[in-house]
Amino acid sequence: MGTRILVVEDQPNSREIYTLLLKLEGYEVVRAKNGRAGYKKAEEENPDLIFTDLSMPKMSGDKMIRRLRAKKKFKKLPIVAITAHGPQSPEARAALEAGADRVIDKTDDLDILLDVIRQLVSQSA
Repeated sequence: MGTRILVVEDQPNSREIYTLLLKLEGYEVVRAKNGRAGYKKAEEENPDLIFTDLSMPKMSGDKMIRRLRAKKKFKKLPIVAITAHGPQSPEARAALEAGADRVIDKTDDLDILLDVIRQLVSQSA
């Protein structure tokens, strides 16, 4: 079994793009449509990395990250957050304070996203 990545994204089109991109790179992908569902999926699926949006209904990405980091089994799990508000935004700072390893801007090239994911996966292997 390959590396399993949990994609947490409320926008269906974005969720589909990220899923396809990661599958083309050879990753196994599980998905959730908001932070609450993402937290539950993380518990059920034990992913190797979580890739999450920050602005979502039901539970924001930073709140999900904080809840995950409070559990021993998720303390060292690589978490990449993505935001449309920029890497210097209050939202990005909240994600880093909650325990995200990296925050990426949604406008960044998808190659940047893949590079960050590859780097974090190889560091945690």
